[in-house]
Amino acid sequence: EGTGVTGFLPPHNSALHDTENLQGLFTVLVLSAVGIVAMPDLERIQIAQNLPDIPRMRLSSVPQFLPCGSRLDDDHRERRGSAEMVGEQSPFEFLRLLRRLLDYVNRHRSDMQCLITLPLTYSHSLQSPRIDDASLDMLNESRTQPGAYLLRQAQLLFPYLRSSQYSLYSPTGVIAGALARSARSRGIWRSIAWQPLITDGHPYPAVNQVQKLQLREDPGIGVLQQRQGRVQLDDERIMVPAFHRNDYNAGDWSERLKSLRSAEVVRFIGFLKRQLQELGETLIFSVDYRDPRPRLLLEKLFNKLFEQGALRGARPEQAYSIRQSHPQEGVISIDIEIAPAYPIDKIALTFVNRDGSWLTEAKHG
Repeated sequence: EGTGVTGFLPPHNSALHDTENLQGLFTVLVLSAVGIVAMPDLERIQIAQNLPDIPRMRLSSVPQFLPCGSRLDDDHRERRGSAEMVGEQSPFEFLRLLRRLLDYVNRHRSDMQCLITLPLTYSHSLQSPRIDDASLDMLNESRTQPGAYLLRQAQLLFPYLRSSQYSLYSPTGVIAGALARSARSRGIWRSIAWQPLITDGHPYPAVNQVQKLQLREDPGIGVLQQRQGRVQLDDERIMVPAFHRNDYNAGDWSERLKSLRSAEVVRFIGFLKRQLQELGETLIFSVDYRDPRPRLLLEKLFNKLFEQGALRGARPEQAYSIRQSHPQEGVISIDIEIAPAYPIDKIALTFVNRDGSWLTEAKHG
């Protein structure tokens, strides 16, 4: 608890293979099968500790006898032990923290997606917590700055959830669980928008219809809402189109690109990268361009995706194409084009073997 936000951030110039110094986010980045990361305790630390109407952190209690009917101060101890006396820490500037997290993720795991809830501030006029407008302004400005493509790997959410016992908690765990359940039963390429979420909480603070539409469009935030007693996510919107960094144009906000501001697109592309990386590890000794195994394994992978409904077309040949070339000595290049079911037109993948190492690049439009 005493390390605060820095406990979640790897030390500067640290490396994934430096196991002695792995901490925070790096302990997750080394797990190659992980595609989504949520850090609810980081979000808790980012909420100012003196913010009114926010429950205190629960502290462990020493077992003791208490008479029947004793009031336990809403299950929290009133006094901290000396080892628990941690000085109040000011939250990091949200955009600064987000950039650091996404820089690590993009550098080491461009297939991964982060679930993050926006920070809170206090409104004296409403006498209630509310979304931090300063963070919203910085996010909107960052979408037109160099490096804005990094934002595609963050799925921002708001508001928080509050249980009937008035316990405030991050929605990222609920969303991550819903994504995992949906990926297993319906496929990772499908959105969980408007699907009922399993939670005993309700969205807090409340977001009205006008605010919801504003947050969805600018900067691009998924809003949790309650309808007919069920909590749902209105849209899996992200802040920027899910483009490759070389294709990203920060000034292009045409209507056509709105469908590319979808978290499920990012997840699907990340899933393809992990699948191809796993495939490349099985083909580590396949360095002869005449070896038919890489193409056969790729066809098996995309045939399965076609059968599961991830790709559109009446026949597999309409859903994907695979072209292999041998541009120079020591290089095998396989160009793959697929037509996803929704919402993008085409994804172009390049599966390249350079001197025995298989690498993957993705472009889409």
